[in-house]
Amino acid sequence: MSERITEFSVAIERYLDGTANDVDLEALRSGIASDTSLRELFILTLYRDEAIYRINEDRLESDPAFGKILPDSAQPDRGLGDLSGSNSVESGGSRFMLYAAGAAIAALIVVVLYPLVNQLVLPGSSTPRGGSTVFVPDNTASPARLLHAHQMAWGADSKQANTDQSLDAGDYAIDSGYLQFEMSTGVSVIMHAPAAFSIDSPSEISLVSGVLSAKVNEGAEGFVVNTPSGEILDLGTEFGVAVRNNDAVEVHVMDGEVVASLPNNEQIQSLKIGQAGRMEADIGEISLVKPRTEKFVRDWDFVGQSIKHSEKAWYLYSPPKSVVRGQLEDEDRFFILPERKSFTLPRGVRCELFVPGEHTTFLGITTTVPKGSVVDSYLIHFDRAEDIRGSVAVVEGTVYFDRPILGIMTSTYMLFEHDRMLGHPHVQYPRGDAMRRGLEYGKYNKDILQISDDGKTLTVRLEAELNIDQLRVLVQSTP
Repeated sequence: MSERITEFSVAIERYLDGTANDVDLEALRSGIASDTSLRELFILTLYRDEAIYRINEDRLESDPAFGKILPDSAQPDRGLGDLSGSNSVESGGSRFMLYAAGAAIAALIVVVLYPLVNQLVLPGSSTPRGGSTVFVPDNTASPARLLHAHQMAWGADSKQANTDQSLDAGDYAIDSGYLQFEMSTGVSVIMHAPAAFSIDSPSEISLVSGVLSAKVNEGAEGFVVNTPSGEILDLGTEFGVAVRNNDAVEVHVMDGEVVASLPNNEQIQSLKIGQAGRMEADIGEISLVKPRTEKFVRDWDFVGQSIKHSEKAWYLYSPPKSVVRGQLEDEDRFFILPERKSFTLPRGVRCELFVPGEHTTFLGITTTVPKGSVVDSYLIHFDRAEDIRGSVAVVEGTVYFDRPILGIMTSTYMLFEHDRMLGHPHVQYPRGDAMRRGLEYGKYNKDILQISDDGKTLTVRLEAELNIDQLRVLVQSTP
């Protein structure tokens, strides 16, 4: 079979180079009609080729030779009967629809073929169509190597990096912090704890839980992320993946395109730049969701600016457009938005909480952070994904600052008063239509805040029904 694949691959190369002869065309026609793996290999190769990246009906009209190698259902109003000679063959129910719009093309891509396609080059060459360099992995080397780690701790049963920082195939887990590793194909991955994952090959990893960002450079297309809810195939892009507690998976595309598929190809969805999807294998559905690329680390330089937090908190590495109700939602996590960094207060700022201990009421304990203090400000934001009257969503989590907390604003009034001074300059904040933006007071309050004895750790328990919960934390700035 490997010899036939090699011959078939050479025929594809000749076709794409414009040098295919009748023997090559017959080999392609025969392989496409009779062998599912060769048919899928042909589709994926065409799909990735820069010259015909988006195949459509215009290609058929402008390139009659292209129609000579496709069976009936791959082209409108053309069939194998149109071929000269009597060598027409039937595909026996294994027909494919190549010329449906992008998602249909993607539906025919089978991720198990990516290692073959990644190495499709002309004999004696390491340069594929379009001039980009294809990396051919050394099977004797480790599939990845560790580049950076920040506040990272390996899990108790996790494999660890070798002394030369190489990462062997196997199962890994990190309990805290971040790590960045590079696959031997050149794919860069940033993993955000807590996370459990495995490195399966130079072009494939499995994310069991946690959050990752991947940047796939030219020549490394075909990178695969396996998840509990299916597979994500990269087509040359930058994307983020998050596996939730219920094994639902979110994939957000920052650049390029990916193909997300449920187990057994029950549903396949193409996602392009600016799109995001939620994969749920238990209900057999991939649904489009709001893209939230700010939840993923796109540059390692941002990691050092982040703060340590528990799993139920989500640090935003770039500012969202808005923190108005309905614009930044999650059912079981709250967001941490860094607002001002090393900001010198032009006047004294009054806050409602600052002393260690557990707080269930937020009145009566006030402080004023003096004029001239240099602070970092953070907004903690919780807006549940589903607003259901009578139904309450609860989230609990911890934020670990490396400097003392100087004060916390919990009331709607205090938040409004200081948005202009302490808020992020490029984020839209709620105005008068959000009268219950802060935490609740009195007998209706179910929110709890706890400040550690050293004043550096904040634990929150927030309940939300129809309104958002927000609080602003002022921390002594890092010199």
